Amino acid sequence: RGVRGGTILRVEEAERLDNLLSKQCPSLPFSFIQRLVRNKKVRMLGPEGDWVRLVNPGKKLRGGATLHVQSKTFEESRSEPPVAETSRLLLTHRERRDLVNSVLLEHPDVIIVNKPSGLAVQGGSLMGRHLDRMLHALVGEGEKEPLLVHRLDRQTSGCLAVARDKDAAGRLAAAFRGEAGMVHKTYLAVVHPAPKADFGCIDHAMEKVLGTEGQADRVRLVA
Repeated sequence: RGVRGGTILRVEEAERLDNLLSKQCPSLPFSFIQRLVRNKKVRMLGPEGDWVRLVNPGKKLRGGATLHVQSKTFEESRSEPPVAETSRLLLTHRERRDLVNSVLLEHPDVIIVNKPSGLAVQGGSLMGRHLDRMLHALVGEGEKEPLLVHRLDRQTSGCLAVARDKDAAGRLAAAFRGEAGMVHKTYLAVVHPAPKADFGCIDHAMEKVLGTEGQADRVRLVA
């Protein structure tokens, strides 16, 4: 069957899906590439001529496979010149110092940063100043920049894990999804006025709303 719009890619040699897509669009955040796959925007041509949707960013592809990526952002990014340096945010000495001092843990695979409230993790159409453009300050000159694997809301402070390379990013992202090990998250909140009960439970179903291109996924309560 034919396809309308989007981008057709030919897999030259065996490679992970997210790594292949990231190489095609180096200016896009690795987390965006992985979300693109999880949101079912990438398909592979099957042996019977049907397009099969891919949902695992870490899927190992065989050479000779044909992919279709339905994303205007991805398509436009492929036609842009490399922007390795322009994506970096120029930091003052104080900003660089504060970011380095916010590091809680350094590991060969991951860096844990104490993200302050008010700092966005990723940008949007009107958000040019965000943590993703500052991560270069956490490594030395010539070293690979850390990669985001999850997000915190702009007004939420707390521990944020960034991967040192793409392989670590894939493993960490799988852990956050519960596919390889488990990441336990704990959130603390200040509530005003104080609830009347000392403890309780909000018992409602939750629904995940997938974000469109450039937007984050949301979770909402279902009455």
